[in-house]
Amino acid sequence: MGLKKVRYTPLLWAAVNGHEAVANLLLDKGADIEGKDSNYGQTPLSWAAKKGHEAVVKLLLDNGAVIEGKNNSGQTPLIWAAKNGHEAVVKLLLDKGAVIETEDNSGLTPLNWAAKNGHEAVANLLLAKGADIERKNSSYGLTPLSWAAKNGHEAVVNLLLAKGADTETKDSNYGLTPLSWAAKNGHEAVVNLLLAKGADIKTKSNSGQTPLWWAVEYEHEAVLKQLLDKGADTETKESNYGQTPLIWAAKNGHKAVVNLLLAKGADIETKDRSYGQTPLNWAAENGHEAVANLLLDKGADIEGKDSNFGQTPLGWAAKKGHEAVVKLLLDNGAVIEAKDNYGLTPLWWAAAKGQKAVVELLRPYSR
Repeated sequence: MGLKKVRYTPLLWAAVNGHEAVANLLLDKGADIEGKDSNYGQTPLSWAAKKGHEAVVKLLLDNGAVIEGKNNSGQTPLIWAAKNGHEAVVKLLLDKGAVIETEDNSGLTPLNWAAKNGHEAVANLLLAKGADIERKNSSYGLTPLSWAAKNGHEAVVNLLLAKGADTETKDSNYGLTPLSWAAKNGHEAVVNLLLAKGADIKTKSNSGQTPLWWAVEYEHEAVLKQLLDKGADTETKESNYGQTPLIWAAKNGHKAVVNLLLAKGADIETKDRSYGQTPLNWAAENGHEAVANLLLDKGADIEGKDSNFGQTPLGWAAKKGHEAVVKLLLDNGAVIEAKDNYGLTPLWWAAAKGQKAVVELLRPYSR
């Protein structure tokens, strides 16, 4: 059927499936203890460690299996055992002298893998044996704490914090701390743990985004509430466009998030750096009726113009053809003849862009 054939020796199969007696027999008959499968390049020891077959692992080690043998991805038996949470196998390999700081091709150590996958007992064992708690993997630059926080592994985060892990370490690619990773991915319990340990709530990523910013961007309301209750700044602007969290939420139609931010005093008339648009401008341009209605109810300036083109919210909604938003703005008294920097009205823009429904809606109001 066109599938690639994978070569497994009898000993490999015995190791994969944990058949100690069969493996012992095959070894007695001269089976190659280092024979690798043709797909992943794993030895019998790696397979047994990966699957958690402690007795087979011991048998292979007693027969001289190479403890540091790596597969095609650079993973040793210890990495596999740690990655899959096999505590007894990890202990056995460590007792036999396995290198605790070995890295795979992605630069992940056994502790990185245990933290990343949420294996608390294995992480604890590795730390007790001296694993580097601040070791960053070479590909992403995340420490064990960053991995655990990113993936929401509360128990592992708690363990690492108790062992003194640095809460302010940043990954190499994006500059996110463990708190930022937890906020970005919506891990409320982990956020709570990190805040209780004094994690910096104002920390910024390479893009200038705080933990609050990440919670807003990904609509994690529970985390957002946590951060707001801890006094997180609602006015921080990210680096690329100079947008505040409120602008982002309004721009993307996240009504509940907008409501939470406004309740905490977010500036309703703030403008982004690149376009000079207010939250209401953005909501109108992108057709978010519910958000526009909320902003109007909270007193947003219905005639507020952006800095680049001088368009009012009505001008943007008309230009983009958002009939429901146009009607909402008209019902709230928007000036239909408001002109932009080029002297053009909302009706002109609607006609120029072929927004027939909006033209029909605006025409009765025009002089």
